[in-house]
Amino acid sequence: MKLKRPIFRVFQVALAIVDVTVIVALLTCAFGGFIDPRTWSMPAVACLALPFVAALAVLWLAVTALMRHWRGSIATLVALFISLPQLLTIVSIGAGAASLPVDAPLPHGSVTVMSFNVSGTGLWKYNKLPKPNPLISYVINKNADIVVFQEGSLGGIDYERIPAISVIKDELNAAYPYRERGYHDVLLLSKYPYKRLNFDSIIDPDWINPDKPTDLNFDLEGYDVELPGGRSLRVIGFHLQAFGLQPADKKFYVDVTHGKAETRQDVSRFKTNLIDKLRHSFKAQAAEAELIRRVIDASPGDVVVCGDMNNVAPSWPYRTIRGNDMRDVFTELERGYMRTYNRHRMYFHIDHMFYRGNLRPVAFERGDTITSDHFPLITTFEY
Repeated sequence: MKLKRPIFRVFQVALAIVDVTVIVALLTCAFGGFIDPRTWSMPAVACLALPFVAALAVLWLAVTALMRHWRGSIATLVALFISLPQLLTIVSIGAGAASLPVDAPLPHGSVTVMSFNVSGTGLWKYNKLPKPNPLISYVINKNADIVVFQEGSLGGIDYERIPAISVIKDELNAAYPYRERGYHDVLLLSKYPYKRLNFDSIIDPDWINPDKPTDLNFDLEGYDVELPGGRSLRVIGFHLQAFGLQPADKKFYVDVTHGKAETRQDVSRFKTNLIDKLRHSFKAQAAEAELIRRVIDASPGDVVVCGDMNNVAPSWPYRTIRGNDMRDVFTELERGYMRTYNRHRMYFHIDHMFYRGNLRPVAFERGDTITSDHFPLITTFEY
């Protein structure tokens, strides 16, 4: 039975409203990273929702096709096509190179780099136990040549003096004879000698104070690693401003996503508080990303840049750090969607690894350990 004309018109208007809403939301999320959050921060917040909004757009495309609502189908398809370059940074098709099997022998002239936010090496969970720290044991067993920690030490504690780590000090010495000691946020463990870089001539040192225990918001470190055969690899590790969520915020977020919020007022208040914290963080990240970009621009030769960005592709910090010269290992080798944060139902890809120069990524792995609230990224480069 055909709908009566007034009802049909209302139905058409409703479809058009949904069309516009889906398309505007998709384009805002996809291109929010092109707007400096210091100028307007809400598009930066929208970037976080791109995977979910893109999935909604694909679903709406299928619905409109089944309904033969061709205008809506075509408009949604065009919006998805326009957003495709940004979508391919979060859902990779791995078009750039073919990855080696996990158990394949590594090529001659290769180096494996791990980037891992270790959350203080499990400071509160593992380091009071009278047995070897499982996170450090995992890192040793993975046997990467170069390991870049973020949140390597928290609260001013030298991670190597913690009993659960000191009991495997001999194994750590054998695996990584060259490494940072003392209190640092970003620190390096290496099988090969390296020189720690001084960025004072490039950026204002007041921006970075990794040796002050109360300053855990931003760190940037650089190292020139001497690879076998006389090659030098510059490794730049970073940790950008976090969202600033407190344990109570994270718990409430989990409750909300499980449908356990007590009142609408609680949800509204939480949303306002969350968005305010995100906007503050993204403004800080924009300035931090520019400092990292300045260091990259001043770096010659082969460069690997990795760390906890606390933001997703294709956000403003991601686009700033990647620039036009760096390549994202994830988009080169991985297929599908990947999350690197593993707590509190926050399914985001916020850890990244970039490279440039005479390097070719031949193997990539997102580690599966849950000894930290982040998964590690492990890449083997051929040189």
